[in-house]
Amino acid sequence: MAQASETDGWCAFPADRGQGAFEIAMSLYGKFRKAIGLPRHRDQLPAHVSVGRHSYGVTRHMFIRPSAQAPCRIGAFCAFAEQVMIFGQADHPTDRVSSYPFRSEHFMADAPPAEPVTRGPVTIGNDVWVGARAIILSGVTIGDGAVIGAGAVVARDVPPYTIMAGNPARPVRKRFSDAQIAALLALRWWDWPDEKIARMEPLLYGEIDQFLAAVEDDTGSPLSNQSPHPPPGR
Repeated sequence: MAQASETDGWCAFPADRGQGAFEIAMSLYGKFRKAIGLPRHRDQLPAHVSVGRHSYGVTRHMFIRPSAQAPCRIGAFCAFAEQVMIFGQADHPTDRVSSYPFRSEHFMADAPPAEPVTRGPVTIGNDVWVGARAIILSGVTIGDGAVIGAGAVVARDVPPYTIMAGNPARPVRKRFSDAQIAALLALRWWDWPDEKIARMEPLLYGEIDQFLAAVEDDTGSPLSNQSPHPPPGR
């Protein structure tokens, strides 16, 4: 049986007296949607959002004004806890006299729209775990294998296989050694077909050294023996 690590609590949802009732209500709601043939929320994502295969916990409500200037791309095999927020075109200018959005329905609905206020696209890699109530600001890239702690506010890029926590989010530690991270990024197991992933599941859910020792590259050399090198371009 897999044991929780000392960092697992960073991504847990805080205890809540009403959480059990909420989970029951959401379960019944999901069964109702299925019974009457409504598509899942995953099928109703807003425009300018793309999600890779087998990623879960993604709902349309977690995206704040994605746009052509601020799209969001989420890779494969990502896990999102409750109440995550991902910002797109939703910033306010701080270099102007006022940060208020005058050219909006809040003040002048008929005025020509103001230029987008955003830091750009959000890119979330593969095999990323995002804890409950985390906030990801526009313009951020989160690398493959990263972990975002519960309640973190991510305002800058996150390196691959790095645990980030806090407000603003800061690195806590790397999940593996530089050599192991380089090997995983070169291997890109999330691109394997599902059949191979299912066959390798005991190793994927096991120790990193055992996994890398068991998976050999095209030359027959164990990936764990490769020297560190930058990940290939994406």
